[in-house]
Amino acid sequence: MSNDSDLQQILGFIKASVDDYWASAGIPLLLSSLGWSIRQKIDNSDVVFENGLKRFLLDHPVVQVVTHPTVIQKVGAVPLGITLPEDISELFRDSDRSPVNTVGTKPRMYSQDFWNSFVYGFPNKRFVILDPHSDTWRISETDITTEGQKAYEIIHSDIVALPRETPMSVKVPAVHGAISNWLARNGLNRETFENRLAGRTTAKGEQPRLTLEAAFSKLDPVDLSRISIPLDLVQKILSRR
Repeated sequence: MSNDSDLQQILGFIKASVDDYWASAGIPLLLSSLGWSIRQKIDNSDVVFENGLKRFLLDHPVVQVVTHPTVIQKVGAVPLGITLPEDISELFRDSDRSPVNTVGTKPRMYSQDFWNSFVYGFPNKRFVILDPHSDTWRISETDITTEGQKAYEIIHSDIVALPRETPMSVKVPAVHGAISNWLARNGLNRETFENRLAGRTTAKGEQPRLTLEAAFSKLDPVDLSRISIPLDLVQKILSRR
């Protein structure tokens, strides 16, 4: 650590990240996600990881480190003011539910366009234009609205810019955390931006089929570049649209 101000910057970032995550999600911020955030947001942070992030947090207790009693891979951090239960596993209850994934027992799936808005960077500005009357929204590069609509800005620090090799077990919770923080900051409900087709059935009770285009849209660009489809098949697909 070059000086005390660098240390205080890192500790301040850690405390704010953990506090914000707890406020929006109500569960510990996993150290795997916190570590990626520190590397991406803080310069000269390598010293934090010399002996491991957990050791660093124990030596600089600005947050509480908690470990799941039966799933040792689940190590997280909660604010100092939180009273820990006797059974620490209660802190991790439904950890796949909030913010990462379910309401009740149904998976939470954000609209792909909305999700991508927190994954891919942008050169200038990005706004979510919300029409509360029709309960619809759109992504825009400007804050131009019509009567009754409201514009909510997505700023560059909202984007989860993780390396391509980042495991999905880290990337997905990080994006959910960024979205939760953005929603809380703007006083918006997540239901507005959820994929309303997820979990719905057709009139015959069948699940709607996932189109090829929709399936490809979920892949990382690196994975897409590995896909090779013969031209004659492409022509057949296009001719049957």
